[in-house]
Amino acid sequence: SLWATERYRERVQQWIGELTEIDRRLTVLLEQDIDDANSTELYQQSQEMQDVGEKASALEQQITFAEPPVSMVGLAEQAKVTAKAYLESAVLTSRWLNAPSETGKQEALESLEQAQLQRKELERSRWLQSSTSAH
Repeated sequence: SLWATERYRERVQQWIGELTEIDRRLTVLLEQDIDDANSTELYQQSQEMQDVGEKASALEQQITFAEPPVSMVGLAEQAKVTAKAYLESAVLTSRWLNAPSETGKQEALESLEQAQLQRKELERSRWLQSSTSAH
């Protein structure tokens, strides 16, 4: 139905907002110089990473198990791929924070770039454009 389609479209827009916030927080973590961090800073980074990782995981689950209307299956698949990309990025960022290496940081940064590309592609979906141009 039109109502279900509109409702799902609104959920995807909300998820994009949450993914953008996860992106921002992962970017901040990856920009930090952990080689010179003291124990308090390391603890704070660890706590932030745990929180971001939990949010990425919960959001990925929410997106994966949300039932889209038939007309939104393509958009739903795109949202799932994007959420999985951010979850992978969170895992790689966590791995880098726990065992710092230049290679690990590079992998995490590349993973985040891929997630950002996925999110931008999702944002450009024609399903989401139709609502923003109507306002």
